Amino acid sequence: MDGIVYIVDSCDSSRFEEARTALETALSHESLSEKPLLILANKSDMDTATHPDLLSSTLCLNEIRSRPIKITSCSAKLNQNLEEGFRWIVSEAVKFRQLKTSVS
Repeated sequence: MDGIVYIVDSCDSSRFEEARTALETALSHESLSEKPLLILANKSDMDTATHPDLLSSTLCLNEIRSRPIKITSCSAKLNQNLEEGFRWIVSEAVKFRQLKTSVS
């Protein structure tokens, strides 16, 4: 695995703390260290969706410095912004693999 995709329901603010804790737990695993992280803030098509900047703050993404991170709003239902996010994670995963290969 060369990258991580984490999907958050941007309309369910009551579970943001749970999402933050689960993300922190996942990122603490050695096998995931330094790998790029894409966060998809799903359901952006809904009026109650939380803006990615606020979600980023709630998830404490600014405290993560050991990996490239991108958060993007999306709607899986409407297929909005998914391609952009996946293009980014694939590009970053390729860079990660090339870097690790050249260091080894």
